Amino acid sequence: IGCKIYDLKNHEGIVSFTRKDERLPLNLSPLWMLHGMYIPIGTELNRYMLTIDHLQTCDYEITANGRALGTWSSSSLAAGVNIASATPDPWMPGGPWDAQAHIVKILTDMRDEIVFARQGMDQTLSSHPRIDSLGTEADAIEKSIVNLQRNTARPIPIKFIVSPKTK
Repeated sequence: IGCKIYDLKNHEGIVSFTRKDERLPLNLSPLWMLHGMYIPIGTELNRYMLTIDHLQTCDYEITANGRALGTWSSSSLAAGVNIASATPDPWMPGGPWDAQAHIVKILTDMRDEIVFARQGMDQTLSSHPRIDSLGTEADAIEKSIVNLQRNTARPIPIKFIVSPKTK
C-alpha cells in the first residue's frame, strides 16, 4: 500500500527489485525509538513493511541502495518485517529513508535555531542599525532550509537486494 514495485528479478536465489513509495516512515535520530516507550511508534505508527514469500529456507541479508539493513530468516520475511529503522549499526542510519530522516531532523533543528535567533533579534536587537536587513536575511535562510527539508524528505526509488547469507 502506498508503494510501487518494479524491475523485480530473481536470479540464482538473489531477489532484487526497486521500490518507490508515496511517503516515508518517521525516523528522527539514533535510538530515537526509546522515547516512545508508551506510544506504539515502532509497532503501529512507524511501519515500513517488507514481505517476501516463496524464498528458500535460510537467512537473508538485505540492502537498500547499497545500505545494509540486516539479516532475516525466510519465515520472518514471509510474515513481513518492519524495516523502518532497520540497521546493523544503531549509531548509523539504516536504509536511504532513514538517512533522509536523519538529515531532515538536523535541518529541523537548524530551522528551530534560526527562528529562535530571529525572535532574539526582534526582542533584543531592535536598536541595531541593520535590524531590518538582518531579519530579512534570517527569514531567507529559514525559507531556504524549508525548501531543503522538503527536497530531502521526498521519496526516491530504492533498489533492494535480498541475498542468502553467506557464512
